[in-house]
Amino acid sequence: MKLTKTEQWILDHPTPKGTVKAPNARKASRDAMDALARKGLVVQEERDGWYGYWPVKRSRKNPVQSVVIYGRVLRIEAQKTQKHVCDDECKKFKHRYYHEFKIGPVMYGLPDGSLLIKAK
Repeated sequence: MKLTKTEQWILDHPTPKGTVKAPNARKASRDAMDALARKGLVVQEERDGWYGYWPVKRSRKNPVQSVVIYGRVLRIEAQKTQKHVCDDECKKFKHRYYHEFKIGPVMYGLPDGSLLIKAK
């Protein structure tokens, strides 16, 4: 995202309270603040009794890369291990549940080794 010089100056010079403000009251400075708000880089709200524009903290890390393991999950077989309301049928099948999917969700592997099942 390309910023103008005025927009970059606003973000680089926060006030001691942590807010950001336009360098002066001229229309160009006000327009720069509005542009930053439209781009989602600042938000106008009250914090700790102070009303003003606050910078939005953004992570500089790369987004998490997931790997598709299965493009379509057809069925899941799961067993409850935590406390739950149990009836005779639940006991008969040893607390096992089967989930059949009409529209198969996608299964992803995450970098930490966990799995993510997400609807298309």
